Amino acid sequence: MTEVFLILHTCATISIRWIGQLEKVQTLSRLTYNLMTKAIQRDSTMELHVIVIACAISTKYSSKIALIWLDSKVKGKGYSEETLRDAARNLINVLEDNLFSLGYKGVVLIGAEGHEIASYFNEVSKTTSTFKDRIYVTMDSVTMKTARNNLDFTNFKNIIYNNGMTGCSPRKIKSDLLTAIKDNVDKGVFSAAFTWTYNLKRSMRRVAPYFNGIITNSPPYLNKVVKEKGLRLAVPGERLPEATSSIVEDVPDDEMYDSEEDLTNDSEEL
Repeated sequence: MTEVFLILHTCATISIRWIGQLEKVQTLSRLTYNLMTKAIQRDSTMELHVIVIACAISTKYSSKIALIWLDSKVKGKGYSEETLRDAARNLINVLEDNLFSLGYKGVVLIGAEGHEIASYFNEVSKTTSTFKDRIYVTMDSVTMKTARNNLDFTNFKNIIYNNGMTGCSPRKIKSDLLTAIKDNVDKGVFSAAFTWTYNLKRSMRRVAPYFNGIITNSPPYLNKVVKEKGLRLAVPGERLPEATSSIVEDVPDDEMYDSEEDLTNDSEEL
Protein backbone atom coordinates (compact mmCIF):
# COMPACT_ATOMS: atom_id res chain seq x y z
CA MET A 1 0.00 0.00 0.00
CA THR A 2 1.37 3.42 -0.89
CA GLU A 3 -0.81 5.81 1.06
CA VAL A 4 -2.19 6.18 4.54
CA PHE A 5 -5.07 8.25 5.77
CA LEU A 6 -4.14 9.67 9.15
CA ILE A 7 -7.23 9.40 11.31
CA LEU A 8 -7.08 11.39 14.53
CA HIS A 9 -9.21 9.59 17.05
CA THR A 10 -9.76 12.66 19.18
CA CYS A 11 -10.51 15.30 16.59
CA ALA A 12 -11.57 13.78 13.28
CA THR A 13 -14.11 11.56 14.97
CA ILE A 14 -16.68 13.21 17.21
CA SER A 15 -19.68 11.46 18.70
CA ILE A 16 -22.83 13.19 19.85
CA ARG A 17 -25.25 11.33 22.11
CA TRP A 18 -28.83 12.51 22.36
CA ILE A 19 -30.36 11.90 25.81
CA GLY A 20 -33.36 14.20 25.92
CA GLN A 21 -31.07 17.14 25.27
CA LEU A 22 -27.81 17.54 23.43
CA GLU A 23 -24.86 17.03 25.71
CA LYS A 24 -21.94 19.37 25.45
CA VAL A 25 -19.56 18.26 22.73
CA GLN A 26 -15.95 17.82 23.80
CA THR A 27 -13.15 18.11 21.28
CA LEU A 28 -10.35 16.48 23.21
CA SER A 29 -7.41 16.80 20.85
CA ARG A 30 -4.34 18.96 21.30
CA LEU A 31 -4.20 18.99 17.49
CA THR A 32 -7.82 20.01 17.06
CA TYR A 33 -8.97 21.01 13.61
CA ASN A 34 -11.59 23.22 15.20
CA LEU A 35 -14.36 20.89 14.13
CA MET A 36 -17.75 22.39 14.91
CA THR A 37 -20.56 19.97 15.53
CA LYS A 38 -24.22 20.27 14.92
CA ALA A 39 -26.82 17.63 15.70
CA ILE A 40 -29.74 17.57 13.34
CA GLN A 41 -33.19 16.15 14.02
CA ARG A 42 -33.40 12.56 14.96
CA ASP A 43 -36.46 10.49 14.18
CA SER A 44 -38.97 10.73 17.04
CA THR A 45 -39.04 6.95 17.37
CA MET A 46 -35.31 6.69 17.97
CA GLU A 47 -33.97 5.86 21.42
CA LEU A 48 -30.78 6.72 23.27
CA HIS A 49 -28.15 5.17 21.06
CA VAL A 50 -29.72 6.05 17.72
CA ILE A 51 -28.17 9.33 16.76
CA VAL A 52 -27.40 11.44 13.76
CA ILE A 53 -24.01 13.07 13.57
CA ALA A 54 -22.83 15.99 11.49
CA CYS A 55 -19.55 17.78 11.40
CA ALA A 56 -19.27 21.27 9.98
CA ILE A 57 -15.70 22.34 9.38
CA SER A 58 -14.61 25.93 9.77
CA THR A 59 -13.33 27.59 6.62
CA LYS A 60 -9.89 27.99 8.21
CA TYR A 61 -9.29 24.25 8.49
CA SER A 62 -11.44 22.70 5.76
CA SER A 63 -8.52 22.50 3.35
CA LYS A 64 -6.48 20.31 5.72
CA ILE A 65 -8.75 17.32 6.31
CA ALA A 66 -8.82 14.35 3.91
CA LEU A 67 -11.30 12.13 5.73
CA ILE A 68 -13.88 12.26 8.50
CA TRP A 69 -15.10 9.04 10.09
CA LEU A 70 -18.63 9.37 11.47
CA ASP A 71 -19.05 6.75 14.18
CA SER A 72 -22.84 6.80 14.01
CA LYS A 73 -23.59 4.53 16.99
CA VAL A 74 -26.81 3.48 15.28
CA LYS A 75 -28.00 0.16 16.68
CA GLY A 76 -30.13 -1.92 14.30
CA LYS A 77 -31.55 -4.46 16.71
CA GLY A 78 -35.12 -3.67 17.74
CA TYR A 79 -35.74 -0.96 15.13
CA SER A 80 -37.92 -1.21 12.07
CA GLU A 81 -36.41 -1.17 8.61
CA GLU A 82 -38.14 2.11 7.82
CA THR A 83 -36.76 3.74 10.96
CA LEU A 84 -33.23 2.77 9.97
CA ARG A 85 -33.77 4.02 6.43
CA ASP A 86 -35.10 7.34 7.74
CA ALA A 87 -32.00 7.71 9.88
CA ALA A 88 -29.78 7.15 6.84
CA ARG A 89 -31.67 9.68 4.73
CA ASN A 90 -31.46 12.23 7.52
CA LEU A 91 -27.72 11.72 7.80
CA ILE A 92 -27.14 12.22 4.07
CA ASN A 93 -29.14 15.46 4.22
CA VAL A 94 -27.03 16.58 7.16
CA LEU A 95 -23.81 15.90 5.29
CA GLU A 96 -24.99 17.83 2.25
CA ASP A 97 -26.21 20.86 4.19
CA ASN A 98 -23.59 21.10 6.92
CA LEU A 99 -20.43 19.65 5.45
CA PHE A 100 -20.08 19.38 1.68
CA SER A 101 -21.97 22.60 0.93
CA LEU A 102 -19.61 24.46 3.28
CA GLY A 103 -16.65 23.63 1.10
CA TYR A 104 -15.34 20.40 2.60
CA LYS A 105 -13.24 18.66 -0.08
CA GLY A 106 -12.46 15.36 1.63
CA VAL A 107 -14.40 12.13 1.97
CA VAL A 108 -16.75 10.88 4.69
CA LEU A 109 -16.80 7.38 6.14
CA ILE A 110 -20.11 6.33 7.74
CA GLY A 111 -19.76 3.55 10.28
CA ALA A 112 -22.35 1.62 12.29
CA GLU A 113 -22.27 -1.61 14.24
CA GLY A 114 -23.41 -5.11 13.35
CA HIS A 115 -25.23 -6.85 10.52
CA GLU A 116 -28.62 -5.78 11.96
CA ILE A 117 -27.87 -2.35 10.52
CA ALA A 118 -27.89 -3.53 6.87
CA SER A 119 -31.02 -1.51 6.00
CA TYR A 120 -29.30 1.67 7.17
CA PHE A 121 -26.37 1.12 4.84
CA ASN A 122 -28.66 0.01 2.03
CA GLU A 123 -30.40 3.38 2.15
CA VAL A 124 -27.06 5.20 2.12
CA SER A 125 -26.16 3.26 -1.03
CA LYS A 126 -29.32 4.51 -2.76
CA THR A 127 -28.59 8.18 -2.25
CA THR A 128 -28.82 10.42 -5.29
CA SER A 129 -26.61 13.03 -3.67
CA THR A 130 -24.18 14.75 -5.99
CA PHE A 131 -21.55 13.95 -3.35
CA LYS A 132 -22.19 10.20 -3.46
CA ASP A 133 -18.69 9.41 -4.72
CA ARG A 134 -17.25 10.99 -1.55
CA ILE A 135 -19.26 8.85 0.85
CA TYR A 136 -17.94 5.49 2.10
CA VAL A 137 -19.43 2.93 4.49
CA THR A 138 -17.97 0.51 7.03
CA MET A 139 -19.67 -2.09 9.23
CA ASP A 140 -18.24 -2.41 12.74
CA SER A 141 -17.65 -5.55 14.81
CA VAL A 142 -18.13 -8.10 12.03
CA THR A 143 -15.91 -10.37 9.96
CA MET A 144 -14.80 -9.55 6.43
CA LYS A 145 -17.30 -11.99 4.95
CA THR A 146 -20.19 -10.57 6.96
CA ALA A 147 -19.23 -7.01 6.10
CA ARG A 148 -18.87 -7.68 2.38
CA ASN A 149 -22.06 -9.76 2.14
CA ASN A 150 -24.13 -7.08 3.86
CA LEU A 151 -22.58 -4.23 1.89
CA ASP A 152 -22.92 -5.83 -1.54
CA PHE A 153 -24.79 -3.07 -3.37
CA THR A 154 -25.37 -2.82 -7.12
CA ASN A 155 -24.53 0.84 -7.65
CA PHE A 156 -22.43 1.67 -4.59
CA LYS A 157 -18.95 0.20 -4.13
CA ASN A 158 -17.30 2.56 -1.64
CA ILE A 159 -16.81 -0.11 1.02
CA ILE A 160 -14.16 -0.03 3.74
CA TYR A 161 -13.29 -2.75 6.24
CA ASN A 162 -12.20 -1.95 9.78
CA ASN A 163 -10.63 -4.12 12.45
CA GLY A 164 -8.61 -3.46 15.58
CA MET A 165 -8.07 -3.57 19.31
CA THR A 166 -8.83 -1.13 22.10
CA GLY A 167 -5.86 1.10 22.84
CA CYS A 168 -5.11 -0.67 26.14
CA SER A 169 -5.55 -4.24 24.91
CA PRO A 170 -2.75 -6.69 25.87
CA ARG A 171 -3.35 -8.57 22.61
CA LYS A 172 -2.53 -8.04 18.94
CA ILE A 173 -4.06 -9.10 15.62
CA LYS A 174 -2.52 -12.31 14.30
CA SER A 175 -0.24 -12.08 11.29
CA ASP A 176 -2.41 -14.41 9.21
CA LEU A 177 -5.42 -12.14 9.62
CA LEU A 178 -3.37 -9.03 8.82
CA THR A 179 -2.22 -10.69 5.60
CA ALA A 180 -5.77 -11.72 4.70
CA ILE A 181 -7.06 -8.18 5.24
CA LYS A 182 -4.38 -6.71 2.96
CA ASP A 183 -4.92 -9.41 0.33
CA ASN A 184 -8.65 -8.70 0.17
CA VAL A 185 -8.05 -4.98 -0.24
CA ASP A 186 -5.46 -5.65 -2.95
CA LYS A 187 -7.98 -7.92 -4.75
CA GLY A 188 -10.63 -5.20 -4.71
CA VAL A 189 -12.94 -6.77 -2.15
CA PHE A 190 -12.78 -3.52 -0.16
CA SER A 191 -11.86 0.04 -1.11
CA ALA A 192 -9.49 0.14 1.86
CA ALA A 193 -9.00 -1.15 5.40
CA PHE A 194 -8.59 0.91 8.57
CA THR A 195 -7.51 -0.19 12.03
CA TRP A 196 -7.74 1.11 15.60
CA THR A 197 -6.53 2.18 18.17
CA TYR A 198 -2.73 2.23 18.08
CA ASN A 199 -0.72 4.58 20.30
CA LEU A 200 2.70 2.86 20.46
CA LYS A 201 5.14 3.28 17.60
CA ARG A 202 6.13 -0.39 17.67
CA SER A 203 2.47 -1.38 17.22
CA MET A 204 1.97 1.17 14.46
CA ARG A 205 5.03 -0.16 12.64
CA ARG A 206 3.64 -3.68 12.81
CA VAL A 207 0.22 -2.91 11.31
CA ALA A 208 1.03 -0.02 8.94
CA PRO A 209 1.92 -2.27 5.96
CA TYR A 210 -1.50 -3.91 6.10
CA PHE A 211 -3.86 -0.94 6.39
CA ASN A 212 -4.70 2.30 4.58
CA GLY A 213 -5.48 4.14 7.80
CA ILE A 214 -4.71 3.98 11.51
CA ILE A 215 -6.76 5.52 14.30
CA THR A 216 -4.54 6.88 17.04
CA ASN A 217 -4.50 9.15 20.05
CA SER A 218 -0.85 9.92 19.27
CA PRO A 219 -0.68 11.64 15.85
CA PRO A 220 2.98 12.72 16.23
CA TYR A 221 4.05 9.08 16.65
CA LEU A 222 2.03 8.00 13.64
CA ASN A 223 3.51 10.80 11.55
CA LYS A 224 6.99 9.49 12.36
CA VAL A 225 6.04 5.94 11.39
CA VAL A 226 4.49 7.13 8.13
CA LYS A 227 7.74 8.91 7.22
CA GLU A 228 9.89 5.95 8.31
CA LYS A 229 8.01 3.57 6.02
CA GLY A 230 7.97 5.89 3.03
CA LEU A 231 4.21 6.29 3.14
CA ARG A 232 2.34 9.54 2.77
CA LEU A 233 -0.72 11.17 4.20
CA ALA A 234 -3.74 11.55 1.97
CA VAL A 235 -4.72 15.06 0.97
CA PRO A 236 -8.21 16.56 0.59
CA GLY A 237 -9.74 15.66 -2.74
CA GLU A 238 -8.20 12.19 -2.98
CA ARG A 239 -10.51 9.22 -3.39
CA LEU A 240 -10.18 5.58 -2.47
CA PRO A 241 -10.97 3.11 -5.28
CA GLU A 242 -14.31 1.37 -5.57
CA ALA A 243 -14.52 -2.27 -4.55
CA THR A 244 -14.51 -4.52 -7.61
CA SER A 245 -15.07 -7.97 -6.09
CA SER A 246 -17.53 -9.44 -3.59
CA ILE A 247 -15.60 -12.67 -3.02
CA VAL A 248 -13.72 -12.64 0.28
CA GLU A 249 -10.69 -14.91 0.10
CA ASP A 250 -8.13 -16.47 2.44
CA VAL A 251 -9.69 -15.58 5.78
CA PRO A 252 -8.29 -17.68 8.66
CA ASP A 253 -11.27 -18.97 10.65
CA ASP A 254 -13.23 -15.88 9.54
CA GLU A 255 -12.95 -14.28 12.96
CA MET A 256 -12.77 -10.51 13.26
CA TYR A 257 -10.77 -10.64 16.47
CA ASP A 258 -8.24 -13.31 15.51
CA SER A 259 -5.69 -12.26 18.10
CA GLU A 260 -2.87 -13.45 20.29
CA GLU A 261 -1.17 -12.17 23.41
CA ASP A 262 1.30 -9.36 22.80
CA LEU A 263 4.50 -10.44 24.55
CA THR A 264 6.55 -7.47 23.42
CA ASN A 265 8.39 -5.79 26.28
CA ASP A 266 6.49 -2.65 27.23
CA SER A 267 9.74 -1.00 28.25
CA GLU A 268 10.51 -0.48 24.57
CA GLU A 269 10.20 2.98 23.13
CA LEU A 270 6.70 4.36 23.01
